[in-house]
Parts: sequence; structure tokens; C-alpha cells
Amino acid sequence: MLKNLLLTLLICTSPLLAANKKEDGKIQTLSKECSAFGLSLYTILNKPDPANLVFSPYSIFSCLSMVAIGAREDTETEMRQALHLSYNRNELPKAASTLAKYLTRSVNEAYTLDVANGLWLDQDTFVLADYRHALEEGYQANVQSLDFSKTAEAVSIINEWTDNQTKHKISRLLQPNDIDGATRMVLTNAVYFQGNWQKPFDPKKTQDASFYPEPESTVQVKMMEQTSNFLFLENDSLQIVALPFTKKEEKSSLAYVILLPKKESSLDDLEKMLSETTLSGWIDQLSNERVRIKMPKFCLERRTPLNQPLQDLGIQKAYTDKANFSGINGMQDLFLSKVVHATFFSIDEAGVVAAAATAASMNVTATPPSTPLRTFIADRPFIFLLIDLTTKLPLFIGKIQDPTYTTTCE
Repeated sequence: MLKNLLLTLLICTSPLLAANKKEDGKIQTLSKECSAFGLSLYTILNKPDPANLVFSPYSIFSCLSMVAIGAREDTETEMRQALHLSYNRNELPKAASTLAKYLTRSVNEAYTLDVANGLWLDQDTFVLADYRHALEEGYQANVQSLDFSKTAEAVSIINEWTDNQTKHKISRLLQPNDIDGATRMVLTNAVYFQGNWQKPFDPKKTQDASFYPEPESTVQVKMMEQTSNFLFLENDSLQIVALPFTKKEEKSSLAYVILLPKKESSLDDLEKMLSETTLSGWIDQLSNERVRIKMPKFCLERRTPLNQPLQDLGIQKAYTDKANFSGINGMQDLFLSKVVHATFFSIDEAGVVAAAATAASMNVTATPPSTPLRTFIADRPFIFLLIDLTTKLPLFIGKIQDPTYTTTCE
């Protein structure tokens, strides 16, 4: 008899803060792995939908790592390779806990970052003590029992949790057909971020301006503008600018980063160069310069099915009756049936509000410089990230092809 395991993850991003030196290794390693996974997934997600794009690598990575802890044999190998994981299943919960604590240290009153995990079990489902302990201790997951035979009620309860954790930005992560009477568990992770610019934009300077989705086409957008000192890089292929958020500690390094291809180049050229190594190298080359910035306001909402993209990354056996998730319940009767991801991302003169949610369901078989003024005008397609400049961990990755195809934010 088939049973379902549904795992959901929600995230909204925040500035990352400095950690104790003894924990640096875990933070740096897991951040690098999350970045590699996220950029690989960006390539996959960008193929069928070349328009605007946004997702949270950290959210999806966190959710799937909770699944991977229960995987065994070939199922585990595929998941570890796709996620770029180096920590074994015993080390991973501690590393994940260390990274989460690094992200959520409450030393900065200028931004909000909330992270929460949940393990939702069918009332008749048994899970191994080791697996439950890993999620409760490593991921601080709150365990709750549900009756998945009452699907509408179960969906409502989990969506209410999602809505609360994301400050009402993601209210319908799950749809009625995402779970059924065969569902046996749902894993959820939620993160909410709201941050104000360290150097806010003056709304009076926001004006209608041209944006060029294609070289020969133009649309009118609301373009924000200011001139100040920012971290900046320019080479033959692109310009990069990093806008920091208000902070209390100098070691806080979360920033909104735009990767803008040169006019004589293209977004496609930039995307071909993009990898964990190149992104890390670019960030290391950023220097403090005086920059005149123009960039569009936008708000994106997106719900993305992830089954096929994850299979394209190599997570294949997990979706079949040959899956082995015996590390969850001691039996080889669970398989991954559905993974969905929902994201909210808003940019305006004050700052950023971001939220994301991932759901995966499983069946049981299954310093200021005196330099010349730089000009950065984001009037053509670009890639954006909400990223920690220290660890290079991307909490969100997205692309703006046409700002007019976005959501009207409230």
C-alpha cells in the first residue's frame, strides 16, 4: 500500500552574522554546497521559463537535506550528489543547526529573520527515534500529528502554519491535491526576512524610465535612483553592485546583489559563466566605490513544481518504488512524490521583503574611497541575489527579464 510523505519548506531571507571561529568550517562548507546546488538549479529552472524567475536555494536545500538524512543506498547517493553534500547523515543535522543559528542570531534590530521547521506526521505513522531526534535537535523541528485522511483539514492546518511563519506572504503553499489519504509525513521549513536598506532610496527620485527586455524593445518601469558608496565590481563582461541592509554589527554582511551584463554582452553570456566558483570570485573582488545607481522596483510571486528539475539534477530513484528511505521509518516503503516551492520577493525604496516555501511529498511504496563616480543602470535583464557576502550563501536567486511582468505588491 502506498503512503505519502510530504515535506514543505518555507523561507524568507535575512542578513547573516559572524559565527564563532570554531564553527566557521561548518558554516563555510554548507554555504558553499548550498550555493553550488542553487546555481545548478538556476540553470535547470531557467530553461523552460526564460522570463522572470525567483527561488530560494537555502529553502529547497534545507528541506531536501532533511529528506536526505533518511535516505539510504543509491537513493542517498543521488540526493547527496545533487545537493553537493559532503557531511554524512550523522554530521549534517549539527552543521545545519550551526548555519541556522548563524543566520538567526538576534543582534540586529534593523531587520527581521524568522526560521522555523516542522515535522507533520500522520497519526498512525511511526518514525525511527534517530530520525526524529535529528530533525528535532538539528533542525529544531516541531513535531505535530495530523490525520491525513482528512485532506482538506490537513492542508488547511499546514497552510495556516506557512501563512503565519511568512507573515502572510505565502498563504497557500499546498493545494488540495498535494496530499491525500496515503500521505504519511510532511516536513516544513519557514523563513521570513524583512530588511531596510542601509542607504534608503528617496521616493521623490523614483521616476518612470525605460527598461529594455530585448535590445529592440522597451517598457516603462519605476526606476529608483541614488548616488553613494557601495561595493562594486566592473570587468569586461559585467557590473556588480551590492546594497547592504541596516545593521548594528560591521560583521553583518547580507546584501542585495545585482549581476548586470555589459550592454555589448547578454544575460545568456552571463548565465553561462555563472557558477559557485565564479560567483565567489566576483564577490571577493568587490571594492568600495562611489556609484550612481538606477534600478527598478519590482515584486515577484511564484509557485514552482520541482519534481522534474530535481530529477534533471539527478534525484531520480527517490521518485520511484525503488527508493530507499528506510532511515525514516525502518522500512523501504517511502518514495518522494512531489516537491513544490513558493516564493515572494519585493524590492522598493525602503528595502526588501522576501519569503519562500518548498513542499516535497513522498509516497511509501513507497572604507570610502576617493575614486571617480561609477554608473550602474539596471535598465536591461539582470540576475539578482540576496546573499551573505562572507559565506557566499545565496538565500534567494532570481532574474528580471521584464519588470512589467511582476506582481503589484501591497
